[in-house]
Amino acid sequence: MSNKTLILGLGNSILRDDRIGLDVARLVQKELKLVDCNLMESQLVGTNILDFICGYKTLIVIDSIKTENGKDGDIYQLSLDDLPKQKRMNSPHNVGLYWTIQMGRKLGMDVPDIIRIYAIEVNDPFNFGEELTDTMKKLLPKIVENILEKEKTLCMSSI
Repeated sequence: MSNKTLILGLGNSILRDDRIGLDVARLVQKELKLVDCNLMESQLVGTNILDFICGYKTLIVIDSIKTENGKDGDIYQLSLDDLPKQKRMNSPHNVGLYWTIQMGRKLGMDVPDIIRIYAIEVNDPFNFGEELTDTMKKLLPKIVENILEKEKTLCMSSI
């Protein structure tokens, strides 16, 4: 396993604010300026991402979330253990990130050891549109700044 980092932006580019993971990942990777840092944007989920993440030491996942009481732009920093561990799946495409990583480990694949997940509270992840809502557009710079601050701190502490 190399010391490489993968920033994985998840989202659907035609569902308004669901695309926030794609947009934020691109901006964070550009500004973070790590030597061995790659960007992957994906609209795929489940076991589809397993091949993309192998060979990296660190995986940074950025995605949208819509909770009942969340405020637009809130950032939840999660670990793999914070994710749902639902065992019944009707398709390999419906496997969540937790089980995707566990499956990779069981199969002896070179999945990342360090996984950080940023879930960004969004306004409208369900309606069609190729741009963020005005609310999320305004919050975008602050969201990127907050994640960069956390990542710079984590990167410096691991040196």
